[in-house]
Amino acid sequence: MLRTALRHVLAQKTRLIQTVLAVCLGVAFISGSLVFADSTTAAHRAAMSQDYADISVTVRPKSAPVADADERYGALDDALVRTLAAVPGVGSVRPVADGSVTLAAKDGTPMRADSMRGKLGVAYAPGADGRDSRYPLVSGRAPRNGGEVALYRGTAAAGGYSPGDTVTLATDGPAFRKRLVGTVSTTDSRVTAGGTLAVFDKATAQRLFAAPGRYSSVDLTAAPGTGESELAARVAAVLPADRAEATTADAQATQQSVLISTVTRSYERLPLLFAVVSLFIGTFLIVNTFTLLVARRSREIALLRAIGATRRQVVRSVLAEAALVGLAASVLGFVLGLGVATALPHMLDTSGDLLPAGPLVIGPAPVLASLAVGVGVTVLAAWLPSRRAARGSLPSRRCARPSSRRPRRSPGSAAGSVWSRSCSARACSSR
Repeated sequence: MLRTALRHVLAQKTRLIQTVLAVCLGVAFISGSLVFADSTTAAHRAAMSQDYADISVTVRPKSAPVADADERYGALDDALVRTLAAVPGVGSVRPVADGSVTLAAKDGTPMRADSMRGKLGVAYAPGADGRDSRYPLVSGRAPRNGGEVALYRGTAAAGGYSPGDTVTLATDGPAFRKRLVGTVSTTDSRVTAGGTLAVFDKATAQRLFAAPGRYSSVDLTAAPGTGESELAARVAAVLPADRAEATTADAQATQQSVLISTVTRSYERLPLLFAVVSLFIGTFLIVNTFTLLVARRSREIALLRAIGATRRQVVRSVLAEAALVGLAASVLGFVLGLGVATALPHMLDTSGDLLPAGPLVIGPAPVLASLAVGVGVTVLAAWLPSRRAARGSLPSRRCARPSSRRPRRSPGSAAGSVWSRSCSARACSSR
């Protein structure tokens, strides 16, 4: 029966190819969306780990955001920076003054106007060597006063700016203009994923994003041999408990992971919607295809019953054909799904946010889902036609056993007995 099923699958290639394509399309969207979500999550986490590579503990203000800027950031001053630098186990201290700033392109069009994220403004913080390791200069020089600004090289290119141009910016108040004096590079995923970056001198950044002489946060790097939790406990001991708090990089990464998972899982909804619609339509196509195939093979199925095939064998034969078709559609759909996963970052509208680049992550879930959906949908859709085929091939009850009546002779024929026409028309093979 298995060889018979395989022979019929190969003999009906033209008709079954419609079923394969219908199932293949649904499987492709399902596997593609799952691979895409896993790959995007892995790429986000890799980018995030790079963002926190030089951070062990971050100190932030504890007061409510609605508080006055002087009150909110009052504890994060140069005196606290010196205190933190003296804590045992602290390798380096980086005071940070950053926030959100909107830039206008050279033609006056706001950049990333529809996005709430990735519009970053920071302070240039040179180290002992006079360079900022987070934002190294690419061309020109760093800003030195309130009338100058440096831009991320990608931001400058997108806005059409060149060194010496006047850049228009805005935070919460009126727009202001500054002269572009240099360009920088960065590995910050918020910027490399399509965001903008403006770099100011320290005093200007403090005035724009915190308060004069105050910082929005302080990043600490642990010395070799000191763990993050241990350092966080030591730092918390010297902080004003009601005004500032210390958070480990692992805790921040966990918070970001939850956000990333929420965002990336929402990307699956559109592909999965196409998959559901495709499989819904494909189910009707599968039922119709196998109904026609069974109808064309009614005599052959009756012959199989006559030579000893049982009802279950007939049903299994049809379902075996469906399973073979579903398996082929699943494999083809999964391969096509990898192409869908590659194309999805360019198809989805993410308000100008570019998804981080990374390799495709193929886990067991997309593979198992492809096989379960492809084979399962095909077999379930072919189950009803297979049952009809088995019922239609059964002999009538009048022929289940030989008639107990006395055989009658056929008029005008030689001596002998014949069964009635109703019983001689089909074979009794109900056993």
